[in-house]
Amino acid sequence: MGGGEFGGSQGIWGPWGVFGVRICRVPPRLAGGVPPGAAGAAGAAPGPPRTGPPLPGAAAPGGALSPPAALPTGGTPKLAEAAGPPPAPVPTGPPAAAGDPPTGAPQAPLPRSRHPAAAGPCGGLSRLLGGPRGPPQEEGAEPEAEPEFEVRLGPRPTPLRGPPVTQEEWGRSHDSEGRSLDPQGLRLRIFRGGLSPELRPRGWRRLLGLRPWGDPETPEREQRDAYFRMKLQWRSLSPGQLQRNRVLRRYRQRLERDLARCPPDGPPRALLRDVLMTHCMFHFDLGYVRGMSEVLAPLLGVTPPEHEAFWGFCSIMEMVGSNFGPSREGLERQLGQLGQLVRVVEPELCERLGAGDTSRCCRRWLQLRFLPWLGTEGTRRVWEVLWTGLPCPNFHLLLVCVLLEMTRDVSPEPGDTRGAPPGDSAGDPPGAPPGDSAGDSDGDSDSDGDEGPPAVPLDAEQLLSGAEGLFLQLAAAPDLPLALRELLGLGGAPPRPPPDAGVPPALLPPQSRGDPPTAP
Repeated sequence: MGGGEFGGSQGIWGPWGVFGVRICRVPPRLAGGVPPGAAGAAGAAPGPPRTGPPLPGAAAPGGALSPPAALPTGGTPKLAEAAGPPPAPVPTGPPAAAGDPPTGAPQAPLPRSRHPAAAGPCGGLSRLLGGPRGPPQEEGAEPEAEPEFEVRLGPRPTPLRGPPVTQEEWGRSHDSEGRSLDPQGLRLRIFRGGLSPELRPRGWRRLLGLRPWGDPETPEREQRDAYFRMKLQWRSLSPGQLQRNRVLRRYRQRLERDLARCPPDGPPRALLRDVLMTHCMFHFDLGYVRGMSEVLAPLLGVTPPEHEAFWGFCSIMEMVGSNFGPSREGLERQLGQLGQLVRVVEPELCERLGAGDTSRCCRRWLQLRFLPWLGTEGTRRVWEVLWTGLPCPNFHLLLVCVLLEMTRDVSPEPGDTRGAPPGDSAGDPPGAPPGDSAGDSDGDSDSDGDEGPPAVPLDAEQLLSGAEGLFLQLAAAPDLPLALRELLGLGGAPPRPPPDAGVPPALLPPQSRGDPPTAP
C-alpha cells in the first residue's frame, strides 16, 4: 500500500487476526482526538479527550507511535478489552427525583400483554396445536403464566332441524330442463334439513360443482373421457416402469395398506384402487395419503358411476386436500384456529386436548373423516350440510368444537377397532424424501390408542344443531376477538352487536329479520 494514514511501512503490522485479517494501526483521529493542527485547520473545537487507557498503536503524546509489539494477540475481543470501557453517558433529562432508582440500575421488565387471539392456545392445547409459544425461556426459569382472558358468552340457542329435501320439493325448485330456479334458497333448505337418500346423487353433483346450479342436468361426456384417459396412464405402466418410479410406487404401497384395513362390507376394493390411483395421476403432488380411502368410501355409495365418484372426490380434495398434504401447513393452521375457538368456547377442554389420542381425533375430523363416530348415514348428512357453505366460513371448525363436547364423557366400547387406522394421516414424516419407501409411516401408528370412537354412533342432527347454535352464540358475543370474527365471516366487532349479527336473514326468527311481528 502507499503512504498515507493507513499506508507506509509503519501503517501495517501483525499479527494476523482471528479471521485471517491483518490488524492495522488505529489512526490518530480514531484513537482519541484529532491530530495536532487538524482542529485549527478545520475551524472546529477539538472533542473531549478519550477516557480509559490508550489503544495500542495509538499516537503517543509526542506524536510517535507505540511499538507494534504492544498490540495484544487474540483478535477483536482482546483489542476491545485493551481499549477499556466506553465513557459514561451524560444525562440529558431533568434531574432525578428523590427515591428514583439510579440511572445505571437495572430496570424491572415491563409486564407483557398478549391478545388472546394472538397468544395462541392455552396450556396443553398449545402443545397439541403447535401455536405460538413465545420467546424461549432460560433453563430453570418459572414457566410464564397464561394471560387471563374471558369472552362474555350468552346462552347457546338450540336451532331446530328441518326435514330433508324430497324429490317433490326438488322438482318444484327446478325447471323442465333441470335448471335451479332458486339456488340460494335450495342451499338453505339443504343446510336446514339435508337431502333425502334417493335425491343425493342429483344434489351432490350440484353441491360438489360437477353441475353448475344454472345448467341443465345433462351427462358430461368430457369428464368421463378425461377420467378414463388418466386411468389408462397408470394401468398401462409395465412392472419395470413402476419399479423405476419410486414416488408412484410409494403411493401404491400406501394405498394397498389402507385397502387391507377396509371393512369387507364396504365398496369393492378394486373400485377404490382404480379411483384413488387415478387421483394420483391427476394430482401427482398430493398423490395418496393414508385416510383418503375413508373419504372415498361414503362417496361411492352415493355416486355409483366411477367417473362421477372420481370427480366428486377431486372436489372434496380441493376443500380439504391441504389437510392431507405432506407439508401439514393447512392442517397445523386449522389446528391453531381450532385452539383459539376452544379457548373461548370451552376452556375446560384445554387440559383434555393435551392427550395424543384426542389430537389424532381432531386431525381426522378436520379431514372430514367422521365415519367411525357418525356412521355412514351421519357422515353423508354432515358432508352435504358443510358443502352448502352456510352459515359461515370455517363451519367445520365449529363442528369439531361440538364434537369435542359430545365425546367428552363418551367412552369407547372395549376392544372397539372401528377407528382403525388411527393417527393424523398428515403425510410423510418431516424431512423424509417423497419417494423413499423406507419407513413410510405417514405420521400414523398402526396401534390403536386408548381413546376411540363411541360404541354407538353420535347423532348427526344433534351435532349440526349444536354447531349452528354455537355460531349464533359467538355472533352475539360483544367482545369476541377480531381474529375469530374474521375467521367466522362476522366482520369487525360492532359497537353493540345484536343477537343476529352476521347471521344470514333466512336463519333467523322473523322479528330478527325485520319482519313485522306476528300477533300472539
